[in-house]
Amino acid sequence: MMAEYVQIKDFNCRYEVSGNLTSDKNLLFLNGIASPIESWGFHRKQFEPDFKVIGLEYRGQWFSDATPGPYTFKNHASEVIEFLDHIGVDKVHIISTSLGGEVAMQLAIDFPERINSLTVIASVSEADNILLHQVGRWKNFAEKAVQEHDSLPEEDRDQFLKDSAHNFLFDAIPEMYGNKFYNENFQTIKARDAQFMNNMTRNFFAGHTLLCEMFKGIADKEKMTPNLHKIKCPALIIAGGMDILKPPSYSKIIADNIPNSKYTVFPDAGHAVAVEEAAAICDLARGHINRSCY
Repeated sequence: MMAEYVQIKDFNCRYEVSGNLTSDKNLLFLNGIASPIESWGFHRKQFEPDFKVIGLEYRGQWFSDATPGPYTFKNHASEVIEFLDHIGVDKVHIISTSLGGEVAMQLAIDFPERINSLTVIASVSEADNILLHQVGRWKNFAEKAVQEHDSLPEEDRDQFLKDSAHNFLFDAIPEMYGNKFYNENFQTIKARDAQFMNNMTRNFFAGHTLLCEMFKGIADKEKMTPNLHKIKCPALIIAGGMDILKPPSYSKIIADNIPNSKYTVFPDAGHAVAVEEAAAICDLARGHINRSCY
């Protein structure tokens, strides 16, 4: 199915529903901060025969509207619930990565009756100054991109967005991928770069600025660690052993604070462990979901 749009509160939300549309098993994928619905393409295909598979782009993400801020995790979680209500879905299993995992945990804290199980990949429930500094770099890049874009003549803006997309992605590569994946899959990374450049819009950078600012709240006013004990659904926590952006120590904090959670580390994977170990993660998540149904 093609992606569609729905009005959620005051923004147009891009979403897609695919797979077994008559299934009573609903699976929601929640994206990382710079990733669109399509970033889950491989994973979605593994589950589509048996599940109604759902994806969306949050307020401020990619092709959903980047309305003025500030944004919060609590508001993003409530908007996911409003979206699920709109498409007539009650309870969901969730597979999520990075910012998506943080939204997923907020959902499980605030709306436990709507979540059947959680798979949380390369995410955090709190943040130290190094992580905030790294995310602050992304925010500064995005802010400057918007300002420079708006100062350019109309005829120069498309090329500027393509160049900025390339620079943004390649600047983030050391924080994204493990060495093994980078060395063995450079053509895959180049293909993502081309796709990133071709799809880039001003809206991406405007929204990215706001999402990065939202993320900073996880260090204090929206720190989730003290509330993780409220998550009662089965939870699988996955980390990349070579993740320098959100190291495994963050995932261990999550696993230690969610009752009866399971914890797995892929030693050679970086922050993009959901991509680097896609097939293995699908197998783990399927087993986790199946066990949660009994």
